[in-house]
Amino acid sequence: MQKKYFQVTALLFSILVGFYCFGQEPRVFIMDAKQLVELKNRIKQKDRVTIQLLDSLKKRADVLLHKQPVSVMDKTITPVSGNKRDYMSQAPYFWYDSTKPNGLPYIRRDGQHNPEIKNITDKTYLDELSSAVRTLSLAWYLTGNNAYAEKPAH
Repeated sequence: MQKKYFQVTALLFSILVGFYCFGQEPRVFIMDAKQLVELKNRIKQKDRVTIQLLDSLKKRADVLLHKQPVSVMDKTITPVSGNKRDYMSQAPYFWYDSTKPNGLPYIRRDGQHNPEIKNITDKTYLDELSSAVRTLSLAWYLTGNNAYAEKPAH
Protein backbone atom coordinates (compact mmCIF):
# COMPACT_ATOMS: atom_id res chain seq x y z
CA MET A 1 0.00 0.00 0.00
CA GLN A 2 2.80 2.43 0.91
CA LYS A 3 4.58 1.68 -2.39
CA LYS A 4 1.42 2.47 -4.37
CA TYR A 5 0.96 5.70 -2.40
CA PHE A 6 4.55 6.67 -3.20
CA GLN A 7 4.00 5.93 -6.91
CA VAL A 8 0.85 8.08 -7.02
CA THR A 9 2.63 10.88 -5.16
CA ALA A 10 5.58 10.66 -7.58
CA LEU A 11 3.20 10.83 -10.56
CA LEU A 12 1.41 13.90 -9.17
CA PHE A 13 4.76 15.50 -8.41
CA SER A 14 5.91 14.86 -12.00
CA ILE A 15 2.77 16.49 -13.36
CA LEU A 16 3.26 19.52 -11.11
CA VAL A 17 6.92 19.76 -12.14
CA GLY A 18 5.77 19.88 -15.75
CA PHE A 19 3.46 22.78 -15.00
CA TYR A 20 6.19 24.49 -13.01
CA CYS A 21 8.88 24.09 -15.65
CA PHE A 22 6.81 25.05 -18.64
CA GLY A 23 5.08 28.06 -17.05
CA GLN A 24 1.59 26.70 -17.55
CA GLU A 25 -1.21 27.40 -15.15
CA PRO A 26 -1.25 24.76 -12.44
CA ARG A 27 -4.27 22.50 -12.41
CA VAL A 28 -5.79 23.25 -9.04
CA PHE A 29 -9.21 22.81 -7.52
CA ILE A 30 -9.30 25.03 -4.44
CA MET A 31 -6.95 27.86 -5.39
CA ASP A 32 -7.20 30.18 -8.37
CA ALA A 33 -4.63 29.11 -11.01
CA LYS A 34 -4.41 32.57 -12.55
CA GLN A 35 -3.66 34.10 -9.15
CA LEU A 36 -0.92 31.53 -8.55
CA VAL A 37 0.71 32.41 -11.87
CA GLU A 38 0.37 36.11 -11.02
CA LEU A 39 2.02 35.53 -7.63
CA LYS A 40 4.90 33.74 -9.29
CA ASN A 41 5.29 36.61 -11.78
CA ARG A 42 5.33 39.16 -8.94
CA ILE A 43 8.06 37.16 -7.23
CA LYS A 44 10.12 37.19 -10.44
CA GLN A 45 9.60 40.96 -10.62
CA LYS A 46 10.82 41.26 -7.00
CA ASP A 47 7.59 42.90 -5.81
CA ARG A 48 8.36 43.91 -2.22
CA VAL A 49 4.98 43.02 -0.68
CA THR A 50 4.81 39.67 -2.48
CA ILE A 51 8.37 38.83 -1.38
CA GLN A 52 7.38 39.56 2.24
CA LEU A 53 4.38 37.25 1.90
CA LEU A 54 6.59 34.58 0.35
CA ASP A 55 9.07 34.87 3.21
CA SER A 56 6.24 34.38 5.70
CA LEU A 57 4.98 31.34 3.75
CA LYS A 58 8.50 29.84 3.64
CA LYS A 59 8.86 30.24 7.41
CA ARG A 60 5.61 28.32 7.97
CA ALA A 61 6.65 25.67 5.44
CA ASP A 62 10.11 25.32 7.00
CA VAL A 63 8.50 24.59 10.38
CA LEU A 64 6.35 21.91 8.72
CA LEU A 65 9.45 20.25 7.27
CA HIS A 66 10.44 19.27 10.81
CA LYS A 67 7.00 18.21 12.01
CA GLN A 68 6.58 14.52 12.70
CA PRO A 69 3.58 12.75 11.15
CA VAL A 70 0.60 11.87 13.30
CA SER A 71 -1.69 8.89 13.00
CA VAL A 72 -5.28 8.03 13.78
CA MET A 73 -3.72 5.35 15.97
CA ASP A 74 -2.42 8.11 18.29
CA LYS A 75 -5.87 8.82 19.72
CA THR A 76 -6.56 7.95 23.34
CA ILE A 77 -10.20 6.98 22.79
CA THR A 78 -11.14 3.94 20.72
CA PRO A 79 -14.15 4.33 18.40
CA VAL A 80 -17.30 2.33 19.05
CA SER A 81 -16.18 -0.08 16.30
CA GLY A 82 -13.29 -1.14 18.52
CA ASN A 83 -10.77 -0.30 15.78
CA LYS A 84 -8.51 2.72 16.31
CA ARG A 85 -7.94 2.88 12.54
CA ASP A 86 -11.52 4.07 12.08
CA TYR A 87 -12.09 7.81 11.82
CA MET A 88 -13.84 9.11 14.91
CA SER A 89 -15.86 12.27 15.31
CA GLN A 90 -18.53 13.58 17.62
CA ALA A 91 -21.30 16.11 17.17
CA PRO A 92 -20.32 19.14 19.26
CA TYR A 93 -23.75 19.73 20.84
CA PHE A 94 -24.45 16.15 21.97
CA TRP A 95 -23.75 15.12 25.54
CA TYR A 96 -23.58 11.93 27.57
CA ASP A 97 -27.00 11.30 29.17
CA SER A 98 -26.31 10.91 32.89
CA THR A 99 -29.85 9.63 33.51
CA LYS A 100 -29.11 6.43 31.54
CA PRO A 101 -26.92 3.58 32.86
CA ASN A 102 -24.64 3.61 29.78
CA GLY A 103 -25.19 7.29 28.91
CA LEU A 104 -26.73 6.45 25.55
CA PRO A 105 -28.24 7.80 23.46
CA TYR A 106 -26.53 11.16 23.78
CA ILE A 107 -28.80 14.17 24.28
CA ARG A 108 -28.67 17.46 22.38
CA ARG A 109 -27.81 20.69 24.21
CA ASP A 110 -28.12 23.57 21.77
CA GLY A 111 -25.23 26.02 21.88
CA GLN A 112 -23.26 24.08 24.49
CA HIS A 113 -20.08 22.43 23.21
CA ASN A 114 -19.37 19.06 24.75
CA PRO A 115 -15.81 19.19 26.19
CA GLU A 116 -15.37 15.46 25.34
CA ILE A 117 -14.85 16.55 21.74
CA LYS A 118 -11.35 17.82 22.66
CA ASN A 119 -10.31 14.23 23.41
CA ILE A 120 -11.15 13.08 19.88
CA THR A 121 -8.17 14.09 17.74
CA ASP A 122 -9.02 12.72 14.28
CA LYS A 123 -10.70 15.91 13.00
CA THR A 124 -7.88 18.06 14.39
CA TYR A 125 -5.26 15.85 12.73
CA LEU A 126 -7.15 15.90 9.42
CA ASP A 127 -7.48 19.70 9.51
CA GLU A 128 -3.77 20.07 10.33
CA LEU A 129 -2.82 17.70 7.51
CA SER A 130 -4.96 19.62 5.02
CA SER A 131 -3.44 22.93 6.07
CA ALA A 132 0.11 21.55 5.99
CA VAL A 133 -0.28 20.08 2.50
CA ARG A 134 -1.74 23.35 1.22
CA THR A 135 1.12 25.38 2.75
CA LEU A 136 3.84 23.01 1.51
CA SER A 137 2.32 22.79 -1.99
CA LEU A 138 2.09 26.54 -2.33
CA ALA A 139 5.62 26.99 -0.98
CA TRP A 140 6.92 24.44 -3.50
CA TYR A 141 5.05 26.01 -6.41
CA LEU A 142 6.32 29.50 -5.61
CA THR A 143 9.92 28.58 -4.72
CA GLY A 144 10.69 25.37 -6.59
CA ASN A 145 12.20 23.93 -3.37
CA ASN A 146 11.67 20.17 -3.73
CA ALA A 147 11.84 19.62 0.05
CA TYR A 148 8.40 21.22 0.28
CA ALA A 149 6.98 18.80 -2.29
CA GLU A 150 8.65 15.73 -0.80
CA LYS A 151 7.51 16.23 2.82
CA PRO A 152 3.84 15.22 2.34
CA ALA A 153 4.97 11.90 0.83
CA HIS A 154 6.75 10.90 4.04
